[in-house]
Amino acid sequence: MPFLFGFVDQTQLELAWTPRTTTYEEEAIMYSMPPTRNSALSKANEEAFADLQRMLHDPQNNNVLGVVGAGVSVRAGYPSWSELLSIMADQVVSLDMRFVEVVNKLGMMQDVTWRAEEYRRLMTEDRYYELIRKVFGSDAKSIDQCIENLIDLNFRHVLTTNYDTVLERAHFQRRKQIPETIQWTNAFDVREFMYQATNGSYGRRYVYLHGRYNDPSCVVLTDRDYVQRYLLQNDAAAKLAALFSTFSLVFIGFSISDPALTQLLQQVKFSLGVGAPRHYAILALNTADDDELLVRNRLSNKYGIEPVFYPLDSSHEGLCDLINLLKEPPGEFPPPMPTMPRPSGPADPDDPQKGQWGGTNEADGYQLTAEVDGTSHEESPETFAKYLRMRGMGRRLYHIKLKVIGPTNDGIARFYLHPTFVPDRRDVSFRRGIATLDLLAYGAFTIGVEILETNTRLELDLSSDLVDAPRAFKES
Repeated sequence: MPFLFGFVDQTQLELAWTPRTTTYEEEAIMYSMPPTRNSALSKANEEAFADLQRMLHDPQNNNVLGVVGAGVSVRAGYPSWSELLSIMADQVVSLDMRFVEVVNKLGMMQDVTWRAEEYRRLMTEDRYYELIRKVFGSDAKSIDQCIENLIDLNFRHVLTTNYDTVLERAHFQRRKQIPETIQWTNAFDVREFMYQATNGSYGRRYVYLHGRYNDPSCVVLTDRDYVQRYLLQNDAAAKLAALFSTFSLVFIGFSISDPALTQLLQQVKFSLGVGAPRHYAILALNTADDDELLVRNRLSNKYGIEPVFYPLDSSHEGLCDLINLLKEPPGEFPPPMPTMPRPSGPADPDDPQKGQWGGTNEADGYQLTAEVDGTSHEESPETFAKYLRMRGMGRRLYHIKLKVIGPTNDGIARFYLHPTFVPDRRDVSFRRGIATLDLLAYGAFTIGVEILETNTRLELDLSSDLVDAPRAFKES
């Protein structure tokens, strides 16, 4: 995607990419520094939170905009982005079972806006509009204390990419006032907003950047929507860029992955040049896999965002902990949240997950099971392609269905596979108490599973723990 507005000269580029003024020795110390307060997160994270807290409590600072993403609406019972794509996929399959194969292939695509585009095309426009109204139009969703506290934060205005009315209802529930809203497609209202946004007598506006459920034709969800809004309509990008340059933004429940908004943030960062980050984002961090300092430097130097992290889990309670604490006067930080330590090094280099996950397939009410069926690489071109990718030419291929059965209807099961799988780590959500993963393999190996919410570990050796598996599979 090209730059959305203007051009960046070489001087601006060099300034924008100027690293922080730290020596190699100082940076080496930062990378090797243990987490503070027995926490999985660093001292820099506490300092970022303290800075954000002070900014929101500064009575002289009226130039802060909240930017609210799907993470807040998920708390109220609406689907996440990935769940919405699954709903669309199910809708397509329900219309015609012959679409099962193409839907499965689309599910493996990384380009999520194009996936949504294809689902929209297959289900037809009328059904797509009906789905948007049905999924996001229901008001029978809960507005809890966390969302009410978000309304109380000192934001001049609130921008949102969500399609539902959670923020409107939370505002009314909290303040007993009907909120003022703006649709980004309403040229008159947007023009007034651009002129009046800093005016103290101009009350808070809730601005729907990507549309509202009651008018699906204006919703920005699929590839064509992004093209229409940000590539064919230059004024939309220019107005947002002006806001991003004028105000400090605080992203909440936002993954910093929206293709258009991240492009704009990067463009504004380049245009303004060197300087401390002017925006903040409250983000989940997978502390087991992601290096906090590397992620922090990327967001800061690429987008001008200072992140405030909380440890990732499916409940996202860490997000609410931070929102609730932001209401309090400066000086407090939430207690550290424990995270699961990484497993020790493998005892068997040929089966690296062996012995790393507790040696049992049952724990804390969860059970890991597997079914193995013989197949053949001649059965279909797709199977043969997978067969070749696994470099198992000339050997029999087997279908493995892994299941984690648990006492919960939500949450995430993380599967750790043999390193010949790419990727060798897969996150699967529980649906009706079961997380299912299908694989193709030509031999047995050990599988590890981590339940992120409970720190539960499960382990299953396909070569010794499956009584009914084909002998040739277990001995391969």
